[in-house]
Amino acid sequence: MTAATLTDKVVMTDTPAPKSGALQVENLRKTYGAESSPAVADLSLRVDPGDFVAFLGPSGCGKTTTLRMIAGLLEPTSGRIRVNDNDITHVPVHKRQMGMVFQSYALFPHMTVAQNVGFGLEMRNVEKSERYRRIQTALDMVELGHLGRRKVQALSGGQQQRIALARALVVEPTLLLLDEPLSNLDAKLRDTMRTEIKRIQEELRITTLFVTHDQDEALYMADRIAIMYNGVVEQFGTPYEVYERPESEFVASFVGRANLLEVEVTAGSSTINNESTYEYSSPLIGTGKSVGPAALSPGRNKLLIRPHRLTIGPEDARTGSPGHHSVRGSVKLRGYTGDMLMLELDVAGETLTAEVPTTETWLPRVGDAVSISWRPEQTYLIPRGDESSV
Repeated sequence: MTAATLTDKVVMTDTPAPKSGALQVENLRKTYGAESSPAVADLSLRVDPGDFVAFLGPSGCGKTTTLRMIAGLLEPTSGRIRVNDNDITHVPVHKRQMGMVFQSYALFPHMTVAQNVGFGLEMRNVEKSERYRRIQTALDMVELGHLGRRKVQALSGGQQQRIALARALVVEPTLLLLDEPLSNLDAKLRDTMRTEIKRIQEELRITTLFVTHDQDEALYMADRIAIMYNGVVEQFGTPYEVYERPESEFVASFVGRANLLEVEVTAGSSTINNESTYEYSSPLIGTGKSVGPAALSPGRNKLLIRPHRLTIGPEDARTGSPGHHSVRGSVKLRGYTGDMLMLELDVAGETLTAEVPTTETWLPRVGDAVSISWRPEQTYLIPRGDESSV
């Protein structure tokens, strides 16, 4: 294929929807040596056709290792990988019908845009005229149909990212795999590209796995999120579930900002949808009620309060409405981020964080005594976890 096979003119073509794959991962495990801890430990999950699933976690948690095993770039130590009920655990990477976008994009600098996008088709011996049609369709999809003749070195970082995405899509994969594809972009371009990827994925309804350490990306883009830590999936759920109903102390602290207060749970009642209402007590905030999982054990647990759900006012003012829980404190630290003030508050020697919109009529200063209140229904009880994991 030569660059001359494509003109600079945008030729809009109908985009065939790829056949989305159903992915089943069963007890997947990867170890590097008999004495080492597993990089991935007995991971099992199911991804439905057309779903966008993010693997989210800190560096070294096993998310990229999991993606590379699914892609066929790493051999699992044990476990099974199935796509549309077909066992592909030991199928070579070039026969898995998957498209992958790498963190570094992995574009060929000596090739044109069109040649880069069509490389996978050429390796599959796709007929020349069909190759042309599919290359143009993929470039149009990422809104770069007019750049087929350009060398990739002449493109911006955002354009190169789009070309890498087009190259993954052009083979019409059953699964699209994205390994931190936005991490090399600046913040503004990253916001633009995550919107573009979400638009394309929703248009094609292609099953997509997305590896990231950025919680905002995962919450915005994904239908479901697998939170990973030390090779284990701590929670697999919707963005709402992992943010509002975290199943562990690690998930609560990793996804979004969190105040986690130690409380003593004394009683539970009114179980609805696998959740119960509990009474708790704490030397710091007194007694109260909150919702938590139905299986929560009495005793020491953690109360989750998100910083943006704290209402801050002058110490002598009434903050919140009747039924709100309130305590007194003082401002230790204040940071300005444009639309928000980020506060660190001292409450009887303990630190709470709060976020106050800069549109508020009263904005506290460092040293101010303040009233801190919250609505009980905006808190959540979670099991007290291992301190080393938070």
